[in-house]
Amino acid sequence: MFKKLLLSSFILFCFSVNTVSDEVTMESDGTIHEFNYFTVTDPQNFMMALDKFDKSKCAEKWRNESGLV
Repeated sequence: MFKKLLLSSFILFCFSVNTVSDEVTMESDGTIHEFNYFTVTDPQNFMMALDKFDKSKCAEKWRNESGLV
């Protein structure tokens, strides 16, 4: 009995979530964001490497191609 009630509740929940999700609309202005998360063992060296990359020709090319400049 409990299994039937649990299964029925789960199915009802799935359908109700699906119904609500159709009502939500997302509008975009075309902006794209990029987020990167890193877990590092040496934060100081990691930041030094980012600074070195930031000053490189590769970073300059990336900014120009992605429209960040």
